[in-house]
Parts: sequence; C-alpha cells; structure tokens
Amino acid sequence: MPDPIDLKAYLRSMKYSQLSSFEYLEDTPFATGSFGQLYRGQLKTGEQVVMKILRPSVIKYLKYDLRLLRVLCSGYSMLDSDEMMDFMQIYREFRRTCFEEIDYRRECELGQVYYDTYQNHPEVVIPKTYPLLSNNIVLVQEYIDGLSMTKVLAVQPQSSPAP
Repeated sequence: MPDPIDLKAYLRSMKYSQLSSFEYLEDTPFATGSFGQLYRGQLKTGEQVVMKILRPSVIKYLKYDLRLLRVLCSGYSMLDSDEMMDFMQIYREFRRTCFEEIDYRRECELGQVYYDTYQNHPEVVIPKTYPLLSNNIVLVQEYIDGLSMTKVLAVQPQSSPAP
C-alpha cells in the first residue's frame, strides 16, 4: 500500500530542485515496495522515466524501528544461554542492508555502472540512470516497458502433452 502523499509537495519539502526538468509526473505511484514508491513521468526532453522516491514513512520510522529491534536482539542475546545464534550480528547485518536499500545515491551509481556494462548486450536491458536528476531520496531512470523479473519468474511453464 503506497504512502498517501502529494508527490510534488513532498519533493519540494525535501528540497528536490529538479522538478522543472519534468514535463509531467503522475500523481499516483504505479508500484510500491518496502522502501520506495515508483512514479511514471516524462522529461521536458521527451524521455519517459520512472521516479523512485524514498517513502516518507521510511524516513520517519526506520531509525526508530531499528533502535527497537536492537534492544530486542540485545535482550534476547542475554536470555539465550545456548548462544546458537549471534542476534546482534544478525541485527547489524539487517541494519546495514536496510541502509544500503535506502541509499539512492549508491543505487544511482551502480545503475549507471550496469547500464554502461550492458549497453550493447543483445538480451539484457538495463535502464539509463539520470544522476543529475537523482539524489539521496530520489532515483530517476529510463522507463522500459515489459515484464519485470518478478513476473517473469512467476510464470509457470506450460507442460506439453505427451506424444
């Protein structure tokens, strides 16, 4: 379920200064994830793009939730006399992964590396990334129509009848 926001007002409140580069941005996200929401748009140059924004609820609650989880893991570690699992190590890895997932600058850089690497590949298509339109809470990439990997992997092959 998407965070209900006024996209342009949210972007202005987060000091996003590139709105003038867009011909339009849709008001409703076409996809959501745990950390981000995706909006279709078009640049003034005519290119169709996707804007991924960090969900406002993530900004508001992630640090609090991680602190609470750390307390719980720490407490459980003290109670777990068998020490079969290092709950604090699990917590640290989870925390590191969460912060990697919301690091849109890093994602932008990696997206550009993958785009450059696979630009002329006959089967792999990586969307172009727009570093000048991206920042720590916004990632802008080329819109590519087609099936997502999630949908491709979900398709069950049809079994053919025995001859």
